[in-house]
Amino acid sequence: MRGAWIFALALCVGGGAACLVSIDESRLSPKGDDDDDDARDATSTPKKDSGGGPVLPDPDASVDPTKTPDGGLSCPEPTSLCDDRCFDLATSNAHCGACSAPCTGGTTCTNKVCRAASCKQILAQGNATTGPATITFQGSALDVFCDQTAREGGWTMVHRLSAGLTGDPFTFYTSIPLNDTVAAELTPKKSGVHYTSRILSQLNQQFAVTEAMLRVYDAAGNPVKEIVFDATGATFTTFMTPARIKASSYSDLNGAVQFVDFGVGGDQNLQRRFLVHKKYEIPPGCPADTGWLMVHGTIPDAPCKTEYEAPLDRIRILYAPGTTAKKWSDGGYGEASSFVVFVR
Repeated sequence: MRGAWIFALALCVGGGAACLVSIDESRLSPKGDDDDDDARDATSTPKKDSGGGPVLPDPDASVDPTKTPDGGLSCPEPTSLCDDRCFDLATSNAHCGACSAPCTGGTTCTNKVCRAASCKQILAQGNATTGPATITFQGSALDVFCDQTAREGGWTMVHRLSAGLTGDPFTFYTSIPLNDTVAAELTPKKSGVHYTSRILSQLNQQFAVTEAMLRVYDAAGNPVKEIVFDATGATFTTFMTPARIKASSYSDLNGAVQFVDFGVGGDQNLQRRFLVHKKYEIPPGCPADTGWLMVHGTIPDAPCKTEYEAPLDRIRILYAPGTTAKKWSDGGYGEASSFVVFVR
């Protein structure tokens, strides 16, 4: 540590006002030895926070108790004495909620409860219930919706769009978070608002995933069609590509098809989002438009309004109802009540 200071000062000799040194006070040490700093951080009583309690460097850290006049041991709030050490029972994975109550199976302690980090982890623990659940995300408890039946389960809902409302679907998808603390919105069924979990923007950052699934639901809340993507290493805007298609409800959907604007953003000018569509044929244009999925936003006008795009004053979720792509102008296409993005 001392050597680092000498180097910084030497670099600034003669620098005048333009020479500035940023001092990280947390790294100052009377010994100047980083190894000793680390040892002290792990064993000594940490600084107090604004509320007067200790600020532990990590959930599994502990601090030294103090001796009381009667020879006993005492711990500073909010820690408790376990095995002659002071632990925060609200966050300690070794003593979660009580002494000698460890979190197992990869769960972490949040608010004195051992919680899983995803719906997939919940399923691995033997809980195959589809519905709302509580996980740990960014160190706090977060309520989510789990689908434990679709394709072997383990899916966490990160976005739901409801048909019939107004606006651009892409805007709602990227509005993070959106209604993710409202308990009533923890459902894939159509609602009076949209839902976007704070997890979405953290895919493969603070929430690791390997798959993403697009699903559409009918008015009764039943799933009707789905497309699964390999989401390994992808973000919430890049997982949807033809090359990443893993499985779907369609026999003719694969990476060999010539698509147009395939992806989350889709055809931006026409607000055809989450577009899974064959290449436009010009001519004949609109009468030949054929695809599998389209989440259409509200726009004042559209080139194919007489064939299939009208009405334009509401969000519409169009999908091919069979096992192959659908020519929209023929009619008979499916129109879903909600569109959902799951990850696992």
